[in-house]
Amino acid sequence: MPDIAKFAAAAIGFACGAAAAATWSVQRVGINLYQVAQPRLFVRTEDCDERPQSGAAELQKEGGSASLVFSEPAVRCKVRDILTPAKVDDGEFTVRLTLDQTQNWYQVTDSDLYLNTVGCFSRTFSEIAVLTMDRGGTGRIRFPDGRGCSVLRAYRRTTL
Repeated sequence: MPDIAKFAAAAIGFACGAAAAATWSVQRVGINLYQVAQPRLFVRTEDCDERPQSGAAELQKEGGSASLVFSEPAVRCKVRDILTPAKVDDGEFTVRLTLDQTQNWYQVTDSDLYLNTVGCFSRTFSEIAVLTMDRGGTGRIRFPDGRGCSVLRAYRRTTL
């Protein structure tokens, strides 16, 4: 089974109450956002005050929630959700984008789709834009005032 399938299966297992845990090499790439080195997934955390920059972390299920647990330094971060690469339809869509808590991330409002962007400058917390996507999950965002930026990848939110 490919790594991404193993991770997704582990995440689904956690959501269903499985007790198994997986250890991953992660790096902090934003406020409460960690990238899993392999496969390319993102773990969004809450209240991660110590904010380790990188290291080995174990995803652990605890009752109705999950934590990302670092051994060096010993830190436990509550997992909000996991962002996995999304398959998207190609085309042009008018959407409302909401700036996420981390730089270069937007949520397509009222959906589970998140966009990892580069070169975006948002003047407001939420605004209408034209989103042009290709089947590979990359694309462009064009705002009504002419500003634009690139979508590096589209991701779907998976809750645990």
